[in-house]
Order: sequence, then C-alpha cells, then structure tokens
Amino acid sequence: MQRKYILAGAAIICLVSGLLVITFFPSFPRRSPPHVTVSGAHILEKGDYNLALRAKSVNISINLAWNESEGHGCYSTTVTNIAADRIIPQSQSDLEINVLNETSIKIDVCTASEEVGIYFTMPPKSEFNFLVFGDSQGYQGCLNEIASIVEGNPPAFAFHCGDLTPFGQRHQYEEVYHALQNISIPVFTTAGNHDVRLDGGEIYEEIFGSSTYSFDYSNCHFAVVNSSNYTVQSDELNWLDRDLSASKKPLKFVFTHVPPFDPRPGSIHSMTNQTSANRLMDIVEKNNVSTVFAGHIHLYNSTVRNGTRYVISGGSGARLVANPQNGGFHHFINVTVSGSSVSAEPIELSAPVANPQRIMIKNDNDALELSLQDIASLPQIEEYSSFQNNFGNWRGQGVYTGPTIANLIELVGDMAPGDILRVESSDGYSQNYSYSNVYPNSSWSELQGSMILAYSYNGTTIPEWDEGMRIAMLPPDGKYSNDDCLATSCPGMGCNVYLSAGARWVKYVASIEVIQDDA
Repeated sequence: MQRKYILAGAAIICLVSGLLVITFFPSFPRRSPPHVTVSGAHILEKGDYNLALRAKSVNISINLAWNESEGHGCYSTTVTNIAADRIIPQSQSDLEINVLNETSIKIDVCTASEEVGIYFTMPPKSEFNFLVFGDSQGYQGCLNEIASIVEGNPPAFAFHCGDLTPFGQRHQYEEVYHALQNISIPVFTTAGNHDVRLDGGEIYEEIFGSSTYSFDYSNCHFAVVNSSNYTVQSDELNWLDRDLSASKKPLKFVFTHVPPFDPRPGSIHSMTNQTSANRLMDIVEKNNVSTVFAGHIHLYNSTVRNGTRYVISGGSGARLVANPQNGGFHHFINVTVSGSSVSAEPIELSAPVANPQRIMIKNDNDALELSLQDIASLPQIEEYSSFQNNFGNWRGQGVYTGPTIANLIELVGDMAPGDILRVESSDGYSQNYSYSNVYPNSSWSELQGSMILAYSYNGTTIPEWDEGMRIAMLPPDGKYSNDDCLATSCPGMGCNVYLSAGARWVKYVASIEVIQDDA
C-alpha cells in the first residue's frame, strides 16, 4: 500500500534542472548508487542518488536496481511535464510524494529491496479533450494566452507540432521551455525545421528528447514522428508502421511538423521527399489513423484524404500565410474525444503585438520574427563605415555591428539571382536591393563591402541607439559614396532612382523580405 513518509537523517539539497531537490538520507547504511532505467520520459539530469525527468507520456516507469543487499537503497526523482493532480505514482515500496507545482512532483524512496519499480499512470476518461498547436517560433504570447485559457478547466494534455524557436539557439529554447512550463498541463513536442537549424537539433534533444515516440491514453493511441528535415526517415517510417499496427486502440492520432501535402492549390510548402510523404500517408491510412496533426504552414486547415483527416495548426505565433477566410488566424485546436467520436475545433488567439525591438525576416514560404537577442546570437561583423547624403555630405561615421543580411535571409531560405530584397522601416520607408547587394562579387565588395543589419553603433545598442536597427554597407575604405552607390545599384533601384548612398542605409528596420522572381 502506498503511503507518505519522511525519513530521519541528514538532508542534502541540490539543484536539478532548475528545481530544488531535497534528498533524505537515513541514518542506517546507504548502498551504492543503483542502476536506473526509464521509459516514457526523457532524462534531463542523472546523479548518483537523484534523477530529473521530463515526461513524454502519461505512462512512465522507473526501475531502480542495486547490486548489493546490505543497507538501504535511497533515491530521489523529480518528474516534470505531468498532470500532478491526476497522475498516480505506484510502487511495491513506500514512496514519499511531494507536489512541487501543477506539472511537477518529487518522489523519494528508501528501501531494503534490491529492486524497485515506480510507475506513473493517469486514470482514463471516456470523454476528454487535448490541445494541438504549432509554430510559435519564439513568440511566447500565444503560449501565454493558452496557459491562461486552460487554467481552471485543464485538458488532459497538449501537443506542440514544432518550430518552437526561430532558429534553434539555446536562449530561444530556454525561453520557450519556460513558457511551456507555465502551461498547467503536460505539453508533448516534436522538432520543426527551424528548431534544428544551426545545430539546434542537438539542443532540442538535450531538452526534450527524441522527436519520435508514442503512448496510450484511454481508448486512444498517440504517435509522434520527426519530420524536421522536410521528410521522415525510412527507419522512422518503419517504426511508425510497427507502432500503429501493434496498437489495439480504436482511435489513433499522429503528430509531426511538416505535413505530407500542402492543401492550398498550387502551393508545395510540405515534405520535399514525395516518396516519404506518400509512404507516410499510406501507413496512417492503412492503420486507420483518425487524424494526422502537423504545423509548418502558418494557417489552420482540415482536409480528409482516404478516410483520414489531416489537420494543419501552424498559427500559435508565427506570421500567417493566408487571409482569415482561408485559415489565416492565430489559433490552437481543441480536440474532444467522446467514446468513438472525435471533434477538432480551432480556437482563435490574439494576434502578436508589434515590438520595435523585433524584426521580421520573410520570403514567399516562410517567416521569422527575431528579437535583438536572436540577432546578436548570429555571427557578427564590426567595422567602421560612413555614407554620403544627397548633398554630398558625409554622415554616419562610426563603428557598426551586426550580422550580414545574407545570414539573416538564409534562416528562411535562399535568395536567387533575379530575386529582390525589400527592406521596410517602421515608418513606412522602404528600399529594394538586388542579389548582388546581398552577395557582392569581388568588384562590388570593393565598393560596397558587406551589407549588414546593424543593431549597435559605436558600442551603443538599441534602444539607446535610436537609429537602429539599420542597414549598413561596410566598404574596405569605410566610405560608401554616392558614386559607389550608383555603381552597386541595379536598374530601377537605389542611386539610379535617388542619388543618395545614405538612402540605402534604411533606419528603424521592421522587415526584410525576399521577393522571388516569377520569371
């Protein structure tokens, strides 16, 4: 029978993954550390006598095995991303259970047994609901709104279908992790294409574990599969087929980031490997999957194909790609399961609020909103430069710091010769640039130098520098003259329209967009 107890003896306090863990050690002899195996959760941190886990299921098992029989084996486990008021820990040994918050508990065990199993389950309900959302991409406002909505009437759990971050940097993961912790229900995740950029996939796995896993709850089976590289690898497709085939649950759901097809006529913002996409659809349809949930396309859409519903929920913060009538609104999906019946309803969220210290990078298919911290985390150039105005006077003399425009636009895709780069300021001013401005050849490099987005001037960073963020040209001689501007402006652009190098140095930059050549 399970009961709570407090052991006598010394208490050792340590910090595990941001959580205070107090491990009680009794006065009788203590064994060496046990061998630990875990299923249904990702190991955040493992010490000799303590463990920190993030749940990836509502069913978790922990096995502790000691190689010695003398004395007592003592161990402390902290589990996050659970419904602390609904999940039931069970064991053949006595457990001390402490609820840390709505989604975290701490369990202490001290036993004379040589092996202990600890099991977590959430009692099934014949009627329950869960949430689905995706593509917050570093904007935590929608996640915070979801956190407020679920307070007082919590669903069973939620799924984030990927693109938690703009481009997979550690500070971006820390921000979204904190936002997810504020949601008072478990949130299960999968990686998106933005999350794995710039080695972000390694950080994702460190924090959230694998993007491919499954679990059961009530009469439902839930499977999550990784498509962060615009495809699903063959071994993961094999796993998914076996996993779905083995499940006897009458209702099955699959979650991924990139959808296998784009439901919009003439659009192809979906998996790039059509063989993989077709096989994924064959697997889910063969195994009678009720619904496949994905993100990636920044809208809401629900389409039925061969008896399986495919739902796209890419609207929890990222820039939208459709008008409201065609699903272009910020939202999450409330999925209700009642016996064998399933309904999925999009719930509208507030649109993101404009922030002068954030900038939008976009093309026809993708968009990112970046913070100053995001921009500062990219490789930087710091050089002296200046420009001529339309009167021929020299202005802007100083040292500018920032990433190249090339590095910024590569976060959303490539720019091709013939494409136009449009930079707009918060006051409505704009300038168009060519491929050669962004990727200058040797002759243009001598005249223009690198084209950067400067966020710092003479060591002063925005908002204290009140002209940033700003486009800056960094020629080797530190002087971007009107003649240089004329020689590095394509027909119909720049100094061919208005003879001022300074006009190319757009201030208060709000958005940078690659407009693709339709020719």
